[in-house]
Amino acid sequence: MMRYYCFLFLALVLLARRLPAEGAAKTTVELRNSFGSQADYDYLDKAFGEAARGLALSKMVIQPTPPVQAALNQEQRGMKDIFQASWLRLEGYTTLNRDNQDILVASWKSETDGGALKRVSVWDTPLHDVFLFEVDNEVLNSPERIKALVDGLFLWSTAPLEITEAHYYLVLKEPSALGVVGSGNVVYRRNSALPNEEFDFLIGGYRTKIDSYLCIFAGKKLVDEAPNLLPQRFPPLKHLIRDSDNGELLQDLDSQGSHERDQILIHELVSRKLRDGEFDRLVSNRENPGGRAYDVVAEIVAQHKLQLYQKRIRSFLTFSMRDHSKTDPRPAAILRALWYAYGVDFSDLALVAVKDGSAVYDGLTYLRSRGRTEQLAKELQSIPVPDESKDYRDQVVRDIQDRTSEKKDH
Repeated sequence: MMRYYCFLFLALVLLARRLPAEGAAKTTVELRNSFGSQADYDYLDKAFGEAARGLALSKMVIQPTPPVQAALNQEQRGMKDIFQASWLRLEGYTTLNRDNQDILVASWKSETDGGALKRVSVWDTPLHDVFLFEVDNEVLNSPERIKALVDGLFLWSTAPLEITEAHYYLVLKEPSALGVVGSGNVVYRRNSALPNEEFDFLIGGYRTKIDSYLCIFAGKKLVDEAPNLLPQRFPPLKHLIRDSDNGELLQDLDSQGSHERDQILIHELVSRKLRDGEFDRLVSNRENPGGRAYDVVAEIVAQHKLQLYQKRIRSFLTFSMRDHSKTDPRPAAILRALWYAYGVDFSDLALVAVKDGSAVYDGLTYLRSRGRTEQLAKELQSIPVPDESKDYRDQVVRDIQDRTSEKKDH
C-alpha cells in the first residue's frame, strides 16, 4: 500500500510540472494610440509582413523530403515546449530561398473544429520562426478576445521556458486597418537576459486584405540549445559540398563565415586525404589561429585519423613552437585538442612546450595522462615553470610517478 501511495505521489508531481499552475496565465492587453517607436514597428512589420505575404504566395505540397521532415519534426517539438495545444494535421509545406537563406513554410490544421484558432503556420528562417495563428478578423480588435486567446495559447510557468507574462499593446486604428495592429513581448525565465535575435520572444497582430493573424516571433534558441543556424538547409550544406573539390572548400573556408559553417567544411576536408600543402592551408587562419588549429586537430581525433595526419600535426606543432610568441595560441590549442587522443604519442613535443613556455598548462595536462617513465618525471620536475604553474606541475609529476610505480608492481 505504501508503494502505491509513493507511486501516486510521484505521478501527481510529474503531472504538476507539466501543467500550468492555476492562475499562472498573466496576459495584459493595453490600448494605445500609436506604437512605442518607429523602429519597433518597422521590425515587426518586416518580420510579420514577410511571413504573411510569403505564406499567401506559397504553393504547398504534402510529402516532405528527409531534410524538410527533420525540420518539421523539430518545429513540432519546439511548439510543444511553447504552446498548450498540439497541431498534428499537416496541411502542407514548401521551401523558399530569400536573400540566400533557405526558408521553410508549413501549415497545420487545428485539431479542434470551431475553435478560435483555425490553423497555425510557420515561417521558419535560419535565425527565427514566425508562427501565424489564423483568427477571425474581429479578434484583433477586441482586448478581451486577445487576452483569452493568449491565456489559452502558452504553456505558462512550465519548463523549459517558464513563461511568466505576456504584454500586448493593441493599437487603436480603423477596425479594418491592415499591417501591424498590435505588438508586445513575452516574458520568460530561460535565457531571457540574452539580447540576441535567436532568443527574442515577441507577439503581435497582423492583418492582410484576406486574413488576420496573431503572430509569435520566436528566436531559434528559445527551446533548442543547438539549432541549425546555417542559411543552407534544403538540402543541408554538408550535402551541397560533397561534390566540391578541395581547393573550392579551402577557398570557402578562407572567406568570412560562421563557426558552424566552418566546422562543416572542416569535417568534409578532414574526411578526405589531403596533400601536405592543403593540410597546412586548412590548419592556418590569420583571424583565429588558435581556434582553427583546435577545430582541425579535434576533427582529426573525432574521425580517428590521427595516424594519417600525425606527421603533419607534428610538423605544424614543432613549427608553431619554434616560431611562437607569448601570445601565439597555436601550440596550446593543438595540445588541448590532443588531450584525450590515444594511439599516437606526442609526449616529446608536450615536454618541449612546457620547457619553452609555449603551452605550459596544456603540455602538462597532456603529459598528466600519458607520462609513464621515471626519467620523464625527473625531467619535468627540473623544468622551471611560472609560479602559478608550479603546484600543477608537481601534481603532474606525482601522477606520473604513481603510474610508474603501478607499472613496476605489475
